[in-house]
Amino acid sequence: MGNPVLDREGRLLVTFSGSRGQKVPFSVYRVRPDQGNEPYLADIVNPSGLAYDEDGVLYISSRFDGAVYRVDENRSITRLADNLGIGDGIWPSIARVSSM
Repeated sequence: MGNPVLDREGRLLVTFSGSRGQKVPFSVYRVRPDQGNEPYLADIVNPSGLAYDEDGVLYISSRFDGAVYRVDENRSITRLADNLGIGDGIWPSIARVSSM
């Protein structure tokens, strides 16, 4: 688990990364204030960091493919940036950021 984050309702989101390259059934879980947890998001391999912007949009980085994903309120996933490095550094000469 890396970089947990709170959503606007006070629920904690945490990552479950698995081994490098391992696709787990759910890669992000939501922990409710009553201590229960629920699967929140799948389809991102080895998520490592979570952040919200001021509009409540979730961003998730992946240590597997060196990408950052944008997750909207409907949990639709869009690759926002890629070629950012994998686990131990950034490849600035080939990094790409998509326009939103």
